[in-house]
Amino acid sequence: METEKIKTIVLINDEEIIQKQYTRVMKRSDLVENILSFTHAKDMLEHMRTKTDSHYDVILLDIKMPCMNGFEFLEEIEKEKELQQHIADTVIIMFSTSMNPNDKIKAEQNRLVSGFINNPLNSEVIENIFSIYKAHKKSEYSNMSNLENQEVEHVW
Repeated sequence: METEKIKTIVLINDEEIIQKQYTRVMKRSDLVENILSFTHAKDMLEHMRTKTDSHYDVILLDIKMPCMNGFEFLEEIEKEKELQQHIADTVIIMFSTSMNPNDKIKAEQNRLVSGFINNPLNSEVIENIFSIYKAHKKSEYSNMSNLENQEVEHVW
């Protein structure tokens, strides 16, 4: 029997070195099938608007990016009902190299965000993200929409 995997993870980060590192960790984990990467949040928004049939299981969203940061990306989603519907069953995990506690607090307060991590991403964090994904997926089938009800250790 094949192990369940996250079918598609989207990585939004402006730093190529972090994209390569995260991609390597995710591939080695053997918990992720497909990785879609964007260096700009605006490019992901455009992808969502044009590829309306695409599905994303998890979005790893950097907070600190030029042009449009992670919070501005989420604000754009909040403005467009079609985008909200497009990611309705997507787990969004925000991350940052910043140790600013306000970033974590702001992420925790956003209804679209399921977790927050400080860099770097490692195998333990990928396993935790996978647990959140599985709990989220399970909650869809049991008509539970709030991850807080799940007995899963959040990335917070």
